[in-house]
Amino acid sequence: MVEAQEEVVAAEEAEEAAEEVAAVAGKLTGFILCLVGLGVAGFLAAGLHEGKLQASGFMLGTILFVLPLLAGGIYICIRSFQEADELRRVKREKEILTMIEAQGKLKILDICLNLHLDRPAVEGLIRDLIGKGLFTGSINWQEGLLVSAEAKSIAQGKCPHCGGELQIAGKGLVRCSFCGSEVYR
Repeated sequence: MVEAQEEVVAAEEAEEAAEEVAAVAGKLTGFILCLVGLGVAGFLAAGLHEGKLQASGFMLGTILFVLPLLAGGIYICIRSFQEADELRRVKREKEILTMIEAQGKLKILDICLNLHLDRPAVEGLIRDLIGKGLFTGSINWQEGLLVSAEAKSIAQGKCPHCGGELQIAGKGLVRCSFCGSEVYR
């Protein structure tokens, strides 16, 4: 079981590394395209300045080569930054889901502390998870408390030992508030 978990962690780390490499490659590609476009513009300007190129040739070269290279480079750079932001957002959402899955009941403040984000940012991530159908359960925004649907269904009922009220203690685990018995479901 430990080996399987290590393989999953290694696969996730490899996937994250590949995503980071792709983001850097996109930014680098965009930057290189911009540099090539500027180089071609410089070459055309030098030809125009030396009299080896007419103004019409300069304009044609600019339209056919310089503008597409610059536009493509800028577009690729902008897209790379947007994708990097989206990857960070997805990673944070995944961390929130992992915390909720592991604990069953979680305070928004704890998420804020773990992700180093302010409350409005965390609430936005939670709302995205709800909108995507990835989080089901209950949320008390005033108290700042999330309870997964699975944990909520587990906590319903009475302690089999004393009949006391059960409270969520973790994933698949509820604890009797009266006798302290742990019930795994």
